[in-house]
Amino acid sequence: MTTYPFDDNEMKYDYDKHRYILTQSGVEERLKINLQKELNLSNSSNPADEVNAFLNDVSLEVYDFVYAHVMNKYAMEYLIAKKPLLRETIKDAMLEQAKYMYINGSIANESGIDFTKGTAIPLDEIRGERRISPYAKNLLSTAGLLYSGRVVVRGFKFREGY
Repeated sequence: MTTYPFDDNEMKYDYDKHRYILTQSGVEERLKINLQKELNLSNSSNPADEVNAFLNDVSLEVYDFVYAHVMNKYAMEYLIAKKPLLRETIKDAMLEQAKYMYINGSIANESGIDFTKGTAIPLDEIRGERRISPYAKNLLSTAGLLYSGRVVVRGFKFREGY
């Protein structure tokens, strides 16, 4: 019997951050993207660290998006860590987000100002819906991870074992 959270070739659980993070080998296997090459890290002194930073950002974007929609962050954190189907959903959503961020870059910290056109995109739009892959959002929504109502978790012990 598998104990959750658990690590595999595609995803590791970070017990300090309390979230799953994709692995470089998992992204390369599932998305067929060589991150060190495609992120143009050939001149980097430590490309593995830069790839891990990118994958951490992917995880942060997805988890932050989920937490912005739910009533109880810590209950959702527990459910994602401990429930097998939600683990698979978060992995698939992060893979979609990795593809999205690889193509578009991370827009979460953009100012929204287009100096060439003299226009601005509202920050809540950039830091909300636009920063997440539409496919990732759909996966999260259909799995109930964006449910904003009350969630009762029986036997929940805050950050114990996850």
